[in-house]
Amino acid sequence: MKTSLPTPSAVHLQMNLFQFSIQKCGVIIGDTTSLPVVTLIQTNLFTEHSSSLHWSQNPPSEWFITNKFDVTPYLGRINFVSILPSGFLLAGLALGIFHLIRFLKAKPDPTITGNALIALIIIASMAGYFWFLVRYPALDKGDTIKATYMIHIFPLLAILAGQVLQKINHISPRLSRLTIILLFSIFIHNLPAMVTRFIPWHLLAYYPPFRWITAYLPWQ
Repeated sequence: MKTSLPTPSAVHLQMNLFQFSIQKCGVIIGDTTSLPVVTLIQTNLFTEHSSSLHWSQNPPSEWFITNKFDVTPYLGRINFVSILPSGFLLAGLALGIFHLIRFLKAKPDPTITGNALIALIIIASMAGYFWFLVRYPALDKGDTIKATYMIHIFPLLAILAGQVLQKINHISPRLSRLTIILLFSIFIHNLPAMVTRFIPWHLLAYYPPFRWITAYLPWQ
């Protein structure tokens, strides 16, 4: 990297000065032609942005065989139902920030100390990633906005989200059980996208005895 670019830590994009004005509002905030950062990270985390949200006006070539148009509605539903687990991750982050503030104000217990450390790691990672987005903008495609660059924070967010669910259980065990059922149902619904881009139940359509089943499935 040092031989072709100014710094060995550079990426394949041109580095710019740290100025918010170099980024289009559509990349940071969102408008009618582009997507906000949070939306792109959501789609990259649970599915794939290029498959679930990108459509081409030109029909594919005859030689090009793809299940894109079959699987895209399913990927869209994955993004919709995954709003709930994403909400828990954000609630976990809020809990971590709250415990970080308590840690700075008073002598906390070990749980608050641990959560404060987790929140500090997440915040530092997000700040560094935000710096990366501004210094290496991809204004045409937003290629630098990927959940992969922040994948290390999601296990930490899951720890905090689990504590949020535990607090819900203390307040209302019935609501907690309902939430667990919903989250498990979302996991089952999203499972095919975690292991393959093909929808397993579409294979039933190739077997006449089971073809009628696929006609009544709610997730075609």
